[in-house]
Order: sequence, then C-alpha cells, then structure tokens
Amino acid sequence: MSESLRQYLVGEYEFVLASQSLRTNVSVVETALLASAIAGEPNAEAAYGVALSLCDEVGDAATRVLEGLQTHGQEAAAERVAMRWLSARDLNVEQPRSLLGKMQNQSGMLITRAVREAACRWAGRTGQWSMLAMAAAEEPGLYDTLSEPSIEDARRRGRSLHVERLFAEAMLQTGKTKQSLKLWERIVDDHGADDFPTLLRLAETAVSVGSVAQASTRIAAARAAALQTVKNGGGQVQSSPEVALTNLLAANLEVRQLNFDRGRALLERVVRSSRAGSDLRGRAQWMIGETFFMQEKFTEAIAAYRQVEAIGSSDQWTAAALVQAGKSFEQLGRTREATVCYSTLVSRFGDSPHAGGARRRLAAMTSSGSSAPSTIRR
Repeated sequence: MSESLRQYLVGEYEFVLASQSLRTNVSVVETALLASAIAGEPNAEAAYGVALSLCDEVGDAATRVLEGLQTHGQEAAAERVAMRWLSARDLNVEQPRSLLGKMQNQSGMLITRAVREAACRWAGRTGQWSMLAMAAAEEPGLYDTLSEPSIEDARRRGRSLHVERLFAEAMLQTGKTKQSLKLWERIVDDHGADDFPTLLRLAETAVSVGSVAQASTRIAAARAAALQTVKNGGGQVQSSPEVALTNLLAANLEVRQLNFDRGRALLERVVRSSRAGSDLRGRAQWMIGETFFMQEKFTEAIAAYRQVEAIGSSDQWTAAALVQAGKSFEQLGRTREATVCYSTLVSRFGDSPHAGGARRRLAAMTSSGSSAPSTIRR
C-alpha cells in the first residue's frame, strides 16, 4: 500500500469508515490503524481500533498491529490500543451519536472474542500484568452467577474463558490474590474448567490465601487431574512432574499448619521423583532446609541447604540456599563459615535477588566483628 493511500486513510478516516465494505475489510482497517497510531492521530487511531475490534474474527490482525507498533518503537501506542481492547468500553452508551458508538450498535458487539483474547495474550507476553489487572477490576459482571443475561453480556464483551484465565493470572501477579482466588474458583466451578494447569493454579492460590479445608480440596482435585493425565499418557504415576507439583503444594500446606515432619516427607518424595525437573527438585530440597530453619534446627538446615546445588540446576535455589545456610551458620556462632557462604553467593550470583542481603550481612559482620543471631530473619 502506497504512502499516499496511508495518508488518505488516516486523514479521511470518517469517510472511509462510513463505507460498510471498507470498515469490514480487515486488511484495510489493520493498515489504517497501524498508520494512524504511528502518525499520532488519536481520533483516527480510536476509530480504526474500534473497527478492527469488530471485524477481526480471528485475532491475527490485532496481534500484528500490537507487535507492529512495538517493532516501530511505538510501545506507548501499543499499550494504548491494547488497553482499549482490554477494557471493551460500551461506546454506544457513552457516545451514542458518535461514529464509534454507531459501529458497535450496528454490530451488536463491543469487541470480538478473538481481538480481546489477542490483546490479553499480548499483555501477558509483554508482562503488562497491571494493565490486565486494571481491566479485570473494571470488568462488569466478572463474578456474576452464570445466567442467560450474564452469558450474553460476556459474549458481547468478547470475554471468553481464556480472557478470564488471564484476568485471574493478572490479579495474582499484581498481589490481588484473594480476588484471583475468587475468579479461579469461578473458572473451575462455574465454567467447568478441569485441565491440570488451571486446577493447579487454583490450588496454588488456595494454599496461599484460602482456608486449609479449601486448599486441601483444591490440591486433591489437581492431584486427581495429574494422575489422570499421567495414566492417559502411559507414564509412571508417582514420579511424574504433575504429581510432584501437587506434592509440593501439599507440603506447603502442611508447613503452613506447622506440620513440619509431614511436610518434609512430601518434599522428600519430590526430591526423589525421577521425572520431575531438576529445578523443581532443587526447590523442594531448599524447602526442606527451610522447614529445619523454621524449627531452629540449624545444623540440619545447613545439611539440607548444602544438597540443593547437587540436585537442582537453577541458580535461583542455589543462591537462596547459600544465603540461608549463611544465616544458619550465624545462628550457631560459626561466622567464618557464614562469611564463606555469603562471599560465595556474591561472587557467583552477584545479580541474584539474594546478593543484596548477603552483602549487608557481610558488612554487618565486618563492622561488628561477630554476628548477632537474634537479628537474623528468614
């Protein structure tokens, strides 16, 4: 498409969109939206954004627009367009006489499901969780009991089950864990989602902020799905990574109730799981060390932390084990060994989130000449 034609599309957007054949031509509208956003023409951008949200039934054009804006260094424009699609505003109510409101009114939709899903996926891929969480917070009827009117409203708003999953994940990522739990429960209990990843996410959230009974129920459902997944695949049930993940959650719940021995038994099963990934096994081994640390069994904690690197391939858990081993040595008054742990962490994993704490402990030990066990925190 020539540059002169692009300029025409941007400058004469009202005339272009007055044509039924042009405003339903996905290729034309995609090109015009991209050109309008890059040119910084807000009225044309908004109008073509609405037009594409109503004519793109697949979502590919919407994805290309957002990725194309990023490619052209127009991140702010991409976020602006995505936010319009995420919010799915009813312009027929807000601006009934406007071109945008009329387009929505004529289509009977606010946005297609494909475009809204494309915007949600783009936001998730680019880490725009706060944007997604904001859209979720403003979404009408998100927690309503399923009924014909609520189902129809969700259809008009292009709110699919996948959109609700991404909303739930966004609330989890932004610290709105209780709201996330409520939405995960709706997705499972009302919509009937029974795939293992969804059940696992619900169980994780319930372990974090739900009651013990609630968390136990959700873990059991996730474990049943995990066992079925493995049986269908003909794999080894007890050593499967899916079952290992549910054991890790069950261990977390036991530790939350201060049942340390039962929690460790579950964690040891994860560590011994032959098919679980090394990162997961390393995390479980680190958690074993944490259970001993919480019980102030520092010698046992050190022994557990020392096994993390040999088990897991993740620098994350090795670094976490080094800082916790250092704290354990300090509690035992063994400052020399603590210094070795902290120094090793700083030299090997200087970019780790734990490196700052290790540097502070080293500085405190150097300035005081000894550690102060009562000040050590997890």
